[in-house]
Amino acid sequence: MVPFHGAGRAAGGTGTGEGRLEGFVIRTNFYGNPIQTLQGHTSQITAVAFSPNGKDFLTASLDHTARLWDINGNTIQTFQHKAPVYAVAFHPEEGKQILTGTGDYDFHIFNNMLHELESDYYALMSIEEKVALGTIQVSECLESERLQDRLLCIDYYSKLDSPRQVRLIVNEILKTKPDLISLAQTCDLLWKNEDQALPKGLETLLQRRIKTASLQELKQAADNYLAMGLRGRYRSSVEENIRNYQWAVQFYEAAIERGAQKETKENASAAYYNLSWYLILNEKFEQAEAAARRTLEITPEMTGVYTNIALSLLFKGALEEAKAIYLEWKDRKDHRGLVLKIVFLKDFDDLERAGITHPDVEEIRRLLKE
Repeated sequence: MVPFHGAGRAAGGTGTGEGRLEGFVIRTNFYGNPIQTLQGHTSQITAVAFSPNGKDFLTASLDHTARLWDINGNTIQTFQHKAPVYAVAFHPEEGKQILTGTGDYDFHIFNNMLHELESDYYALMSIEEKVALGTIQVSECLESERLQDRLLCIDYYSKLDSPRQVRLIVNEILKTKPDLISLAQTCDLLWKNEDQALPKGLETLLQRRIKTASLQELKQAADNYLAMGLRGRYRSSVEENIRNYQWAVQFYEAAIERGAQKETKENASAAYYNLSWYLILNEKFEQAEAAARRTLEITPEMTGVYTNIALSLLFKGALEEAKAIYLEWKDRKDHRGLVLKIVFLKDFDDLERAGITHPDVEEIRRLLKE
């Protein structure tokens, strides 16, 4: 869709990208010559509309958002929806309101905050108010000297799936306010960047915070990462789960050094147990064995982890060591009350479905079934 404005400007919506559609808007003059390419949407653009006065325009996208832009190409407002957006329109009376239509057979009416932007009142609004209204600009986030304002902006842009803006603000915090960030806030910054390369200094800052954090802070951070790993079992990639459990065990180890008690140690063992399994799925068998053995060092009664030790040994070629564990434990129950022979065979099936196998697996299968 390519709508024209009387002054000869136009906006066009399309989509392209490597691996996924990335929406962009092309502004042209009356003759179709490109003036500017605007980026912000993360999927194909479905509709474009100019305001009655031609000072701003709307775009709709399959990424579940509509965006309001000024004529210079700045995003003024982003409207979140629960379904792809297929239609956008301005109220004919000065465009004070905006109408959107979505793929779930619904329509939505929003106020056009560009009118607020042009008023003296906007200059007096706080960052928090601008974030709440969806009118915040990244330059305002960077100019604010309040750490809390910048953290609010990071949360806002994270929800909009705008990693570039998140990284700009994180880098500014690392440059100017690193000593004011708590362990929990540092972890939050880490989560906001989990799909991106870490900003320079963020991981270093986290290591510093681990050394100075209280036992309670360490336990909370570790438990949060453990919970993320458990929630990610069916919806996160193997690499994401490895990362979550690796951070969890780092925090748990620091907590254990500070004198953490039984419950924290059991959670640490659970994190190592799960980490060892995902490392097997990632075919990092040496690391998987080390994580599994650390499970037993912390909590010797967590005997179910012997399946991960045996698998690590088997897949890295230590057949006799693996066979000894399978023979010793095949008819015994683990800490959950499960007969380990059944667990061993199920793990072989799960790994085979994941495309991970070894010539010696069939020999162990026969051994277990004897």
